[in-house]
Amino acid sequence: MRGNCDLGPLKYQVVLYFFRNIHFSTAILLIIYVIGLHITALSGWLPFRNNTADAGLIYTDIFGKAGDSGFVSALLAIAVVVAQAFMINSIADQFRLMDSRSWLPGVAFALVTALLPSFLYLSPALASSFFIVWSLRFLFYSYKSPKSPLHVFDIALCIAAASLLYPRALLIAPAFFIAIGIMRSWSAREYMVFLAGLILPLLLGWTWYFWHDRAGEFFQKHISGVFSWPQLATGLDISAEWSGLAFIASLFLFFVFNISGYMRGKSILVQKSVSVMFWLLIFGSLQIFFCADWQWDRFLLAGAAAGLLLAYSYEDMKPIYAEILHLVILISAFGLQFMHISVS
Repeated sequence: MRGNCDLGPLKYQVVLYFFRNIHFSTAILLIIYVIGLHITALSGWLPFRNNTADAGLIYTDIFGKAGDSGFVSALLAIAVVVAQAFMINSIADQFRLMDSRSWLPGVAFALVTALLPSFLYLSPALASSFFIVWSLRFLFYSYKSPKSPLHVFDIALCIAAASLLYPRALLIAPAFFIAIGIMRSWSAREYMVFLAGLILPLLLGWTWYFWHDRAGEFFQKHISGVFSWPQLATGLDISAEWSGLAFIASLFLFFVFNISGYMRGKSILVQKSVSVMFWLLIFGSLQIFFCADWQWDRFLLAGAAAGLLLAYSYEDMKPIYAEILHLVILISAFGLQFMHISVS
């Protein structure tokens, strides 16, 4: 009689194996996974800084006081990440972006949103990225309805809604403008529809604050402050930020080197989606550098794009290599968290 047992598929798989299914019960594992990624923030070990300097007025009015508590901020961040992870998984399933249905897109997104310590608390960029994910859903709808301008309007509407929470989210509009052109051809009328979708939420927001005698403050925050010429962050001391910069740059280069694998043997929609994700990644990443100081949470505007690309990587690799990649990123993320704990 043999004393050992055959572990089968579990032999070389650690975490991702449990998410390679579409069972509803796996959603509980995903929630536990997100909580685990945020445990250092939730427990109060990680230094907390409530940075609302570039937040929209609506974000300040809704989350301003809640953000003063590190525990509450971490709890809200977990709720937002879980909701977005479910949405991204739903998009991947609905539009068949993966070869097989699974929870990998949600897991990949959750990991991306925990890459750096500053991602673990609620921020204007994290809150506004909820609407960026909704924009992606309407973007894929537009591929199936190329003659309908309604989805173009919905995309622009979501981007402008995101900017009410985080004004600089409006700067990702060019990426979606390009993405719509990748998914379907533009018509002359749709240019005006896209512009109307961007203007309407801003107009409604200005009207609301006009009645509350804050129209000037709204205009400065959401219009002139956004469209003023951005200043590239130069001459800053990045000695304390090299690890975050290297981490994000390494992930970006990994995606670039694997672009042919993402495209090979895939459907036209998936190939188009890869191009779209890279445009969103470029525009989202560039915002990190156009600021007065290093605010890494701005990268979260590209979190959905990075999450989907990472999910494509998991699916295209052999399971053992996917597990290794996942563990490397996971250990690196926790390593950066504990570096900040030790410094504080």
